[in-house]
Amino acid sequence: MVVNSMVHSLAQQSELHHKEARFAMAKVEEAEQRTVAAQVKLSKARSLTHKLENDARAQDLIEHMMKEADELKKTLKECEAAFDEEIENARKAVVAEYQGLTTFRELRMEIGTGALIGRASSFAGG
Repeated sequence: MVVNSMVHSLAQQSELHHKEARFAMAKVEEAEQRTVAAQVKLSKARSLTHKLENDARAQDLIEHMMKEADELKKTLKECEAAFDEEIENARKAVVAEYQGLTTFRELRMEIGTGALIGRASSFAGG
């Protein structure tokens, strides 16, 4: 009976150890599943981080290009102003040259009619 009792006790201990081992294995499997889930989250976080870094680089590039565009607009306005000034100067030169030609034609006409001689004599005091 003592042997039977010892065998029964050992069987209970063995069953208890077996239950503890199954419980431990379940905990290990649960931990592995959480580890896999954490790795998936980590991978997604890394992917999002890379996307955000790329977006930040793109934003920096956009801002840099906008500054360049503003500088180009400023340069364009300066060039337009210089161009307008050159056009105005050329217009004034053409007008002055035309007025000079008109005056020259008037002088030729006065010389041809003799009116200039009369004006010259009146300036000379005569």
